[in-house]
This record gives sequence, structure tokens and C-alpha cells, in this order.
Amino acid sequence: MAMVAQSINYKGRTIDFPLENPEEINVPDEILHENLCKPTTERTRRLKARCRWKHASAGEFIDKEVRAGIERMRLVTESHKATAGKPEVIRRALGLAHLLNNSTLVLQDDELIIGYHAEDPEMFPLYPELAYMAVQDYLMTDYAPQPKDEAQEILDYWKPFSIQAKCEPYFDPIDLTRMYQVSTMEGPMFASGYNSIVPPYETVLEDGLLKRIELAKEKLANAQAEMEKTPWDATKQLSWIPKIDLWKQ
Repeated sequence: MAMVAQSINYKGRTIDFPLENPEEINVPDEILHENLCKPTTERTRRLKARCRWKHASAGEFIDKEVRAGIERMRLVTESHKATAGKPEVIRRALGLAHLLNNSTLVLQDDELIIGYHAEDPEMFPLYPELAYMAVQDYLMTDYAPQPKDEAQEILDYWKPFSIQAKCEPYFDPIDLTRMYQVSTMEGPMFASGYNSIVPPYETVLEDGLLKRIELAKEKLANAQAEMEKTPWDATKQLSWIPKIDLWKQ
């Protein structure tokens, strides 16, 4: 049955937390997901019926046909290998372009915003560039992407390049072991794969592309001024060179 939070007393007032749909209190557990917050239209009912969150319970997918897709792993790895030697931010941009230009376009009924981030709506994507542990966990389950050998090869490739690998040197090995056990403290975000590397698109939409170009030019002018300062200090001023190369791109 639907769980209702207990009322609390606050500054002499009783605060209740009623259900949006009072009828849910009597819905049996086995069909609770089908009735929570009743959809407003038939279209939203159909959309809700195929929501990804609905198909997970206690860490397992209820629908045993759900699998991890390999397409995204494959494409992001292809791009990363092909762009070796370029600045990291450029490699990420080219990786996104490679994904958008080559990934399977999934179109489903009732959608107003189309597309999906795996090659099949019954699949979910994996992100080896974020956390190798999170991907390894899936490779040890029935949800592993196929072919599994290729997925393992991709994961092994990403281990030294992943955000997790880049974060680990900043922690004491003993503390890392404790965090990875998720016993005395919460596991680090860079190991869970739930963190996001999505750039702040909202600022681009607000400022516009021309503003971004203007900001880059300002940074270049400032960097050039720092490079020309005397007396010249190589320990500080040499650090501007890779930044200038990046902003020019």
C-alpha cells in the first residue's frame, strides 16, 4: 500500500502530508506502480507505463529483458582513440559530435521530445569515461552489454582515462578502500557513475554563442598580457601556453 509520511508538529501547527490521490492508500502493493499519481491523459498513461524507473526494484530490473547497450560505449571509444593528442575539452566535444552523428535514432509513439541515449528503448547506456567500477558491476550481471568481450575491452581501455582514474590520486589509498566498501562512509560520486559531465548549456542559451566567443577573446587578451609581464617567471607564465592554445580553438 502507498506509504504516507507521519504528521509533524511545528511551532504549534500540525503539518500533514496527504497523498495527491487519496485512493492510492488502498491500492495493493503488486499494482501500486500502475496507480501512483494517476496520469492525466491516456497519452501520459502510456508514457508512464514505459518509464525506466518503473522497471527497477531492490537494485534489479523487474523486466528481465532489459540490457545495457554497447553502442554508446563503442562510439565514445572510437572518437577518443581517433582524437589522441588534442586538448581534452576538444576531445569531449568531438566525442559528443561522433555520438550524435552515428548513434541509432530511436523514435517512439507519443513523444514530444524524441530520441534516446541507447540503441534500443529496452536498453540503458553505460559511461566508461566516468567510472570504470560502475561499468564493471554491470559486466558481472545478466544485464551486461553484448558482445560482453568487446564491452570488457572497452572498459579496460578507459580505466586510465576515466574521471574516476583522474580523481583517485587525490585520495589516500586507505581512505579510497573505505569509501569503495560503502560501509563507514558514502562512496565517492566519481566511482558511482551518477555524476554528470554535461556542460552548462543553459548559460550558452542565455548568453548566446557570440558572448562565448567574446569571453574567449577576453581570456586570450588577459593571457597574452600575463605572458608579456616582466620580469618573466617561467614557473607561472608557461602555464598560460596550453590555455591559449585551448581558447584559440
